[in-house]
Amino acid sequence: MPDKSITKIELKDPIAWGDKKLTEISFRAPCAGDLRGVSISGIAQMEVEHLLKLLPRIAIENITAAQLETLSARDTTRLFHGVQGFFVD
Repeated sequence: MPDKSITKIELKDPIAWGDKKLTEISFRAPCAGDLRGVSISGIAQMEVEHLLKLLPRIAIENITAAQLETLSARDTTRLFHGVQGFFVD
């Protein structure tokens, strides 16, 4: 049975990650501490600053907000949908 607490999103437009290209981002379900300073309603409304704050905290890959800022709009939207899935039952 797959672990539903981990979400993997394939990037349609890979981004630079050190000397490699990152083609997917995996992240775990956030815990309360990860949400410190992040507005859940901001995530629901797809406000990028909240995603850029939360995703580096929960990503399996060691990725920074600066690297995430280079994501394409379509990959950013896909990541939002993945993160939002943790907030619905």
